[in-house]
Amino acid sequence: MQTMRACPLKAGTRIEKAYFMRKIFTIAILTFAFGLVAYGLIPGKTVITGDVVKFTGMYGIELNLSDIEQVQLINKIPKIKSRTNGLSAFGVKKGHFNLEGYGKSRLLVESSQPPFLLITTKSQETVISNSKNPEDTKAVFEKIKEGL
Repeated sequence: MQTMRACPLKAGTRIEKAYFMRKIFTIAILTFAFGLVAYGLIPGKTVITGDVVKFTGMYGIELNLSDIEQVQLINKIPKIKSRTNGLSAFGVKKGHFNLEGYGKSRLLVESSQPPFLLITTKSQETVISNSKNPEDTKAVFEKIKEGL
């Protein structure tokens, strides 16, 4: 009976190089993906200077106070019909979402705990934001309301 022997691979062969490159590529993609999610989970800040409200962090936005039509505190986020571009993990919702009754909206939600700041602009853009600390959300609401 004849035995078959595997053909030994020499170091540096094309197959070894391809396998090594595939490993490097996979590690790079996974690192990028986890890094992106981690960046999205970093809490943003709300900074009000002059007549500009700036929401920092991933999917942040700057709004002129003169562009804000209405600002209110709500206790519940409208039903999310779909997430079109963004992050939704561990109570954090950031990005572009389609909300029932509001359509395309930007969420910058750090916690699933109310209150939520609902801003509607004159161009009918909707932004919903909150902070992990409810008192911070209320303070931002008061500052925006003063500036309107």
